[in-house]
Amino acid sequence: MSSMVMTNKDIEDLEGQLEEIKKKTSNDLEKRIEDLERIESIHRRMNGELRKEVFDLKLKAAKADEYETTINQLKSFINDLTIENNRLSNNEKNTTELLKEFRNKGDV
Repeated sequence: MSSMVMTNKDIEDLEGQLEEIKKKTSNDLEKRIEDLERIESIHRRMNGELRKEVFDLKLKAAKADEYETTINQLKSFINDLTIENNRLSNNEKNTTELLKEFRNKGDV
């Protein structure tokens, strides 16, 4: 069975290497934390922009619904006016024909 004997120098070297690993790991973790915080900040900003955009689109959709209702009301109003206009036009034609008949008979 072989036994390994470490000298004080070996122990110091090993402790130095361990300390380097700790520093590197700590620095890597700090850098990663900074990166993640930066990414979170960007995501928060983008989320805020998207929420505003969704709100604006909802407002536009509501306004479009209002316009559609107004358009349908105006179409109905135009249809009613067209019917009334046709009725009055037919009355005018009937009245004109009736007056022509009376004139031709000499009653007017």
